[in-house]
Amino acid sequence: MASAFTTRRIAGVGAGAFVFILSLGVLAAAGAFVWTIEGTDHAAFVSQTSRGARDPDPAFSQKVRQMYLLGGDRAVIEACRARRDSWPHDPEALIYAAFAYERLAEQPGLEAFHAGLRADQLWEGLYRKASDPNRGFIGSRTYMEAWALMGMGRPLLSTETFGRYVDQIEWSLQGMSSYNRACYLAMAGDTDGATRAFARAAQRQRNLQRGWPAADPDLEAIHGTFEFSVWNTYYELRNAGEWRRLRSRRERNRNGPILLESE
Repeated sequence: MASAFTTRRIAGVGAGAFVFILSLGVLAAAGAFVWTIEGTDHAAFVSQTSRGARDPDPAFSQKVRQMYLLGGDRAVIEACRARRDSWPHDPEALIYAAFAYERLAEQPGLEAFHAGLRADQLWEGLYRKASDPNRGFIGSRTYMEAWALMGMGRPLLSTETFGRYVDQIEWSLQGMSSYNRACYLAMAGDTDGATRAFARAAQRQRNLQRGWPAADPDLEAIHGTFEFSVWNTYYELRNAGEWRRLRSRRERNRNGPILLESE
């Protein structure tokens, strides 16, 4: 499964300049991103949480997703840096920062090269952190390890690891929200199950961030399908209050279909 977040484009760089910039980029990345990889050790994490420490920004994920949707990649990176300073146990800051750098790496110019290096470092750092039981960590290590593998360009192993994670939480899949279930199943390669779960989410859930399903990397495996397009359109219309208007039009002509064209 090819990821849109693994593209690299370098424009207008000669061979000699490339080697020079590569050397500088590696050195810069090594010094600038210690904060993205290092965190408290597990004992310190347990001690801190046992003393009643609480997440200083529980809405972090929702806020950073909105930044990402609006194309604010640099704002995402700064928010993730601040998050790592205030709550270093949360691996989501590494993931969102990596997404933002990956998108910057798709732009033309020299900055794209540096952004690509930094994204690579973030994914590798996440993998080391998720694989090390001695590091403080919030959430599932298996899930984050799978995401790191995807970012590192190992999609088959990533899908296998996501599958292992789904097996671990199989007992709770039916009890979680349809949207979360769709995400997990899509990442594990069960696109049929993911599509069915997303359809249920589109029909029943009202707490999804507008625009996020179409941008959510978790659902990338089904983004290009006709079924996803239909149900995502349905959700966006319903969430915006448009579906009530369309139903009203059908009530005026019970024998006719619902027409999505503007009047």
